[in-house]
Amino acid sequence: LKVRLPAVKSENFIKDSFVMMDLIHEPRFLTLSAAILLGEFSLILVFTYMPSYTMYHGYSESDAFLVTITCNCVGLIGRSLPSYAGDHFGRFNVMCISVVACTILIFIIWLPFGSNLKIMYTFAAFYGLFNSTFQALTPVCCGQISKTKDFGKRYGTVYFFVSFGNLIALPVGGALIGNGKGYNNLIILAGVTEALSAILWIISRVISTGWKLNKF
Repeated sequence: LKVRLPAVKSENFIKDSFVMMDLIHEPRFLTLSAAILLGEFSLILVFTYMPSYTMYHGYSESDAFLVTITCNCVGLIGRSLPSYAGDHFGRFNVMCISVVACTILIFIIWLPFGSNLKIMYTFAAFYGLFNSTFQALTPVCCGQISKTKDFGKRYGTVYFFVSFGNLIALPVGGALIGNGKGYNNLIILAGVTEALSAILWIISRVISTGWKLNKF
């Protein structure tokens, strides 16, 4: 294998593996990191509890699994089309639109109408389409505001914090649901964290390039 970047020798491997100071001195990286953390938190809640929510409303285990499969299958498209769109219209622009769309889907479709199985399939399909953008473009957006030599450290630092959010998402969701009567509380939490993620994505983009509509 041909080495493209020289290896960096360091006596403090742990210190050089993270870029904590960038979070303090670079607002766009800080807001991007917080946006990813909150978006992943919401994603974990939705994907984990969507099947049990379906079963709680009286549908079979097969129906619950099919809802999840629908979300994942449509997500295959969602991982390719947004990447193509990002190349032409800007990765941050596509991310902002997708996260806003996920917020709308949670509050406008899942929360009021999720007890209907057909509506649940519809929600799962569109949520899978837009949320897969998160998986496809998050590393690209992080790389867009990072130097090549720092990308690994910066992306690793982001997901170091995301891992803690994912760790507490499931018990928090379970506590909200309780005996099943708290599913609406869970959906509201997922929607609020998704909305905050959307706001932070927009702020990160504005810090980077201003309010002007351009490819970024």
